[in-house]
Amino acid sequence: MENITSLLVSSLVNKTFTTGLVESTSLPTGFPVAKNDAFYPQPDNTSDDRLLQSNATITSESNIDKSTYLQSLSTEAANRNILVVIFLALLMLSGTVGNLLVLYVYSCRFKRSSSSYFIISLAIFDLLACTVSIPTEIYDIRNKYTFYHQSVCILLRYSGTFVQYASAYLLVGVAIDRYIKICYPLKMIPSLKIKWMCVVATIAGFLSSIPTIILFGIKKEKTSIAAIFGSNCSIAEKFINSRLRQYYFLVVTILFLLCVLVMIILYVLIWCTVKRRRGSVIGDSVKRRPSDLDNGKPMRIKKQCSINSDDNNNSVFWEEGERASLKRGRRRRMSSVSAVLKKIKVTRTTLLLFSVTAAFVISYLPAIMAMVFQKKIFRLRHGELIYTFFVKFTFINNAINPIIYSFLNVNFRNECKKVFQKMYCGKNGPPSRQTSMETEEDIK
Repeated sequence: MENITSLLVSSLVNKTFTTGLVESTSLPTGFPVAKNDAFYPQPDNTSDDRLLQSNATITSESNIDKSTYLQSLSTEAANRNILVVIFLALLMLSGTVGNLLVLYVYSCRFKRSSSSYFIISLAIFDLLACTVSIPTEIYDIRNKYTFYHQSVCILLRYSGTFVQYASAYLLVGVAIDRYIKICYPLKMIPSLKIKWMCVVATIAGFLSSIPTIILFGIKKEKTSIAAIFGSNCSIAEKFINSRLRQYYFLVVTILFLLCVLVMIILYVLIWCTVKRRRGSVIGDSVKRRPSDLDNGKPMRIKKQCSINSDDNNNSVFWEEGERASLKRGRRRRMSSVSAVLKKIKVTRTTLLLFSVTAAFVISYLPAIMAMVFQKKIFRLRHGELIYTFFVKFTFINNAINPIIYSFLNVNFRNECKKVFQKMYCGKNGPPSRQTSMETEEDIK
C-alpha cells in the first residue's frame, strides 16, 4: 500500500512524478509506491559520510576493497534500523502462528459460512506475507548495498504487492456481503457466490501485481565514493525515468482509492440502515382496521422477521400466524414492534469484519504521515529509524487479524484454547457446532 499512500502524499505536497529517489530507506512494495520511487524526496546520505570518515582503513579508491566497503555500509544501515528488524521479526512469528490457528480453527473446527470463506482467504494472504514478504523485507534492510539476487528482489516486490491487492479486493467483497445481509435481508447469498468472490479477488490480485515483475529489479545504490555503487532491490535502472512506471503507480492509486471508497460507502450505508431500524419497524407488517383496536375484535397478524445468520449464508425467515385479542391494540402492537426490533441487529460477524477492514486501512496511516513529514523526520536524531518504522508499520495488518478474532469472537478464542490444551495435555474436544462467527447470542 505504500505505492498508493505515497502518491496521495505527493499530490498533497505538490510533488511531481519526477521528484528525487529515496536512497536511504528500503520500502516494501504494495499499495501505493515502492521504495526508490519518484514520489519520495531524497534524504541526506550523511550517515554514509560518517561511516566513511570513521573508518580509518578507507582512505582512497586505490586501497578500498569494494565488497568489504559495501558490506560495511549495509551493516551500518542495518544497525541503524535494528529495532525495525526486531519489529518485523516479531510480526513474522506472531503472524505465522496466529494465521495458522485461524486456518485450522475456521477450516476444521467450525461449520462453513460466508464469513468463514472470507476469513480463511484473508488468513492465507496474511500467512503468505508473514512467511515470504516480511522475511525478504528483513533481508532487504540488512543488505541495502549488497542485494544482488534478481529473483529474490522480484519475489519480494511481487508477493508484497499481491497480498495488498488481493486483501483490498477481498475486503470489498466482505463489505458487499455485509451490506446485502444487513440492508437487504430478504436476498439470499449462495455460498458458491462467496467462493467465487474469493477466487476473483485472488486472480485480480495476481493480475494487478504482474507489472512489478517488469518494473522492479536490481538498482545501483550510490555511496560516498563516486566510483563505487552498491546493489539494491528497487525500480530497475531502465525504468527509473520511464513514464510506464508513472502510469502504473497512477493506476495503482486510483484502484486503491476506489476500493477504500467503496468500503466506506457500504459501511456507512450499513450504519444508516441499522440506525434507521432503531426507530421503525423492519419486516413487520400488521394489517388492522381502527375498529379492531377500539372494539377488541380478534384479528389475524402476519409477522415476517429477518435475522442475519451465517449458518447457511442466507437470512433466516419465518412467518407466524396468531390469533390475538387486541382490546388494547396499540399496546399490543408496540410490544410486537419492540420484539421484532430486538431481533434485527448488527451481528458480531459484521462488527468483526468491519474491524478487520478498519485495521487494514488504519495500518497505512503511519506510512502516510511519515511521507507527509519526511523532511522533518529526517532532521531528527534517529530520523531514518523513525521513518523506516512508520513505513514498515503496514505489515502489522498481516498479523493483527487473529488478535481481532480473539477479542471479538468467543468461539474462536475457545477453540484456540482447545488447540493448546491438545498440544500440552493431549485433550481435544469435538468440533464446534456453532458457525465461525454467529452464536445464539447474536440473534437474541
